[in-house]
Amino acid sequence: MFKTVTLGSAKVFLLLSLFVVSFSTALTNVFASLLLVAFILAALADRSLLRPMKLSPAVLALILYGMLILAWSWSVAPQEEVFQAISKYRKLLFLPIALALVWHDGRLARKGFIAFMAGAAFLTFACYLVWFNWMPADKYSWWKAGTPNNAFAFKSYITIGILLGFAAGACWAYYAYASTLRMRILSIAGGILFAFPVIFLMIGRTGYVVVLCICIGLVILRFRNNWKMLAAGLASVCVAFALLYSLSDHVRARSENMVLEVHNYEKSNALNSSGTRLTFYVAGAKMFLAHPFFGTGTASFAENFVPTAHRLAPPDDEFYNVRAQPHSEVVLMGVQLGIVGLGLYFALMATLGLVFRKQRTYQADLLFLLCISFAVPACFNSLMWDITEGHWFVLLAGCLYAAARRPDAATIMQRPVST
Repeated sequence: MFKTVTLGSAKVFLLLSLFVVSFSTALTNVFASLLLVAFILAALADRSLLRPMKLSPAVLALILYGMLILAWSWSVAPQEEVFQAISKYRKLLFLPIALALVWHDGRLARKGFIAFMAGAAFLTFACYLVWFNWMPADKYSWWKAGTPNNAFAFKSYITIGILLGFAAGACWAYYAYASTLRMRILSIAGGILFAFPVIFLMIGRTGYVVVLCICIGLVILRFRNNWKMLAAGLASVCVAFALLYSLSDHVRARSENMVLEVHNYEKSNALNSSGTRLTFYVAGAKMFLAHPFFGTGTASFAENFVPTAHRLAPPDDEFYNVRAQPHSEVVLMGVQLGIVGLGLYFALMATLGLVFRKQRTYQADLLFLLCISFAVPACFNSLMWDITEGHWFVLLAGCLYAAARRPDAATIMQRPVST
């Protein structure tokens, strides 16, 4: 009875976490914490639930989190910041938890994916409401809401661009597995509904990059065994995005603004949006080269960056006393754990993302697109550090990897169409 209740509760909290992750930070923290407690209790009642933890992604995620805890011992950061970082990276535990639950019950993968897509649809609907000016900002700040010129809701436009970019790719990827013409048409339409806010309604450059990478990933998945068609498909994507550049004022303006910011940074070290990021990256590279093997410990970037901040800004400037993280998961991991940490991080991404090479199933394709949606923007955003993107990735990646590796993988999400 105890096992049934705790295991059932863990599955419910997994689904709820995937549903709310798109639009509520508070509920994500609540349901994720309940998921952790319920899974631990279920594992105490039935140790066989831990057997899937031997699979490579689970092992790599646990080792990476263990390294971050161990790196406390050589960290140069204040103790309270180290504790905060360890707490932030705790979400790595949810990848093996999601993997174990889906390995136990394959139906959970489809339910979890549908839960996420439902939450993403709710988020998309809210963005359209903001665009029509039908969703004003709440006076108590219970939710975020932009303006019709930058129509985001609940989350920042950077986060929304990543989540909805993947959701659009998930719809388009279903086209190859749909059994009827009607479902194929719906898959295309659904992808457009998710992608339209990212490209035309918001100013997030990260979202533009994600949609581009998703389209490239779809071409790779579709023509992976035909080099001529692959080259033609990639060329078509480039043409399509050149057209979007001319049609979308947001894409064009934000791209031109980035070029201008980089130019100003090169001339005078201007601390504009792009210039600040480049400052972080340059400083992070120097930190990494100074301690290349094991880094300077958990949460150490902010402490190491203080001399750079003091050199670039006057004492009365906000930047002077900033406790920064570099807005790059790659830089952040390299500074904290050196080559060891980067090796574990990239090994985790590769183990998850390359499942599609051996399997032609919908969940394997989704896992590839998920890793693209996370790994590419993580080069210029600290996504595992962030609550929404980090929980979204580890929970969904665990579900999809287990679904793709199960012996009955072809029956879990959707059987491929015979050709």
